[in-house]
Amino acid sequence: MPFIQCIRFHEPKPTVLYFHETGYADAFGKDRVGIPEGLKHTVSILERHPQLTGSATYILAALWGDKGRKTAELFGYGDLSEWHCNPTAYDPLVFKDGVYQPLSMEVGCGDMAIAFGREEEHRRTCRDIDEFIARQPELPGFLWSQSSDVVRI
Repeated sequence: MPFIQCIRFHEPKPTVLYFHETGYADAFGKDRVGIPEGLKHTVSILERHPQLTGSATYILAALWGDKGRKTAELFGYGDLSEWHCNPTAYDPLVFKDGVYQPLSMEVGCGDMAIAFGREEEHRRTCRDIDEFIARQPELPGFLWSQSSDVVRI
């Protein structure tokens, strides 16, 4: 199943947040309710757990639902001596209903791998973190939901 939205923000940590259609409505709500709820949920996690993402320069994240549970996967990247260099990828952080799952074995999916690869290509063409967060890279059409229920904000 594809993504329904992508939101990029600077605070509390520069983050690119992908909302995946899988189980999303059951966990977060539909449309105009679900997207702000997912954003609020992610910002809350980042604010409550700065020690887990502290050394990351930026976060690539995915939200989805797992049997009605709010699932957030955060992938931190950092240790950049210069913006265009190859970043260190930190261990993924998985949260279920806002609770950190340090031993989670379920991380990512093929859609996320494609999107995150495009994000890395995009980052290397940007002059700095501000430009990276400001512009969305082009993703293949099959990665976006065609559902009439989807409202992009």
